[in-house]
Amino acid sequence: MKFIIMVRDPMKRCQSHYAMVTSKQGTPEQLKTRGQAQWMTKTIDEVIQEDLQLLYNHGVIPYWDVHNNCLKENGQVIWNSFCNSKEEQDAWNSYVQHCLPLHTGSYGIISRGLYALQIQSWLQYQSNNKHVFDSDQFLLLKLESYKTYGVQHIMEYVWDHLGLPSYHVQDDAPKNTRSYETTMTSSTCQFLQCFFDLHNRRLERLVKESGIRTIVANHDGNGNIEDEWKHPVWNYETKN
Repeated sequence: MKFIIMVRDPMKRCQSHYAMVTSKQGTPEQLKTRGQAQWMTKTIDEVIQEDLQLLYNHGVIPYWDVHNNCLKENGQVIWNSFCNSKEEQDAWNSYVQHCLPLHTGSYGIISRGLYALQIQSWLQYQSNNKHVFDSDQFLLLKLESYKTYGVQHIMEYVWDHLGLPSYHVQDDAPKNTRSYETTMTSSTCQFLQCFFDLHNRRLERLVKESGIRTIVANHDGNGNIEDEWKHPVWNYETKN
């Protein structure tokens, strides 16, 4: 069994998620499935804060001060000891069980961007005291790479991962896209950059340490292979 994981800048994913759920375009069934009614009367800042509070209440982010939206004074110490612990996995399982409803898209605006935590859950899953999944069963892709390196370059890795012959993609134009303007306040944007930076760094480490499959980016013109998972995976320094 093979898996393909697609991730994107969690900041942009968060904004796109809100725009999709609150969009008035679509059939009545699509609007219902998106869970539009749950978010339509809320700002993106309110939806973000609600999910952060749920994550905190279930013990997933004990290092985060949800009232001041910053790391706790001893947050880095908590983070270092909490990551990949049984306590973290139990907290995540509790959050998933109680806060991720089926048949609606209006949930997890923050938690869906905690990529390393979700991938780690698969890699650590055991049955009869044996790991069920190997890292090489997963191919991890960045959405941004399709634009940076080209659709055909990325799809060659997909074909290889799935054991399929190469195929020339004739139509590589973006699909299922929508235009939207962010309504996120600057204060929310700034603290989310800090929050996601922690988890993006964790994803970088997971990629390097787990052996999970990724693409090899194009050469830089000097014979060097570009590492698209080097820090920062997504750069927020110029986005404040």
